Amino acid sequence: MPFFKNTTMKKAIAFSSVILFFLLLLNTVLTYYSSHSVKNDVSELKEEIVPHTFRFIELKIDVIQIQQWLTDASATKDKESLNEAEKYYIESIKMINFMIKVHREYRESEMVVKLSEFKINVDKYYELGLLMANAYITEGTEAWKCLYETT
Repeated sequence: MPFFKNTTMKKAIAFSSVILFFLLLLNTVLTYYSSHSVKNDVSELKEEIVPHTFRFIELKIDVIQIQQWLTDASATKDKESLNEAEKYYIESIKMINFMIKVHREYRESEMVVKLSEFKINVDKYYELGLLMANAYITEGTEAWKCLYETT
C-alpha cells in the first residue's frame, strides 16, 4: 500500500486503532438504535397487544357462556340459568363497547366497524337464544321446534 510505505509502524498502528475505534463506535450507535426499536416493540406488545388479546379471549368466553347458560335453561327448564346468560351477555356488551372506545382512540376504523358489527350479532344471538330457551321452558319441545323452523 502506498499510504503505509512511508509511514512508521507507530503511525500505522495508531491509524488502525483510530479506524477500529470509529468502527466500534458506529457498531455501538447502531446497536443502541436497534435495541431502542426492540424496546418500543416490546412496550407496544406489553401495553397494547397482550391486553387486547386477553380482552378478545374474555369476550370469546363470555359468548360461549351465554350459549351454555341458555342451553342449560332449556335443558333443565330453570329460569335462574337465564339470569346467568344475561350476566354474560351484559359483560360481553360492556367489553365490546370498551374495545370500540379504545380502537377509536387508536384511530383503527376498520376494527371499530368489525366490533360494531360483532356487537349487533351478539345482540341478535342473545335475543334469539333467549326466545328459543323461553319457548322451550314454557311450551316444551314442540313449541321450540316450531320456533326453530320459522327462524
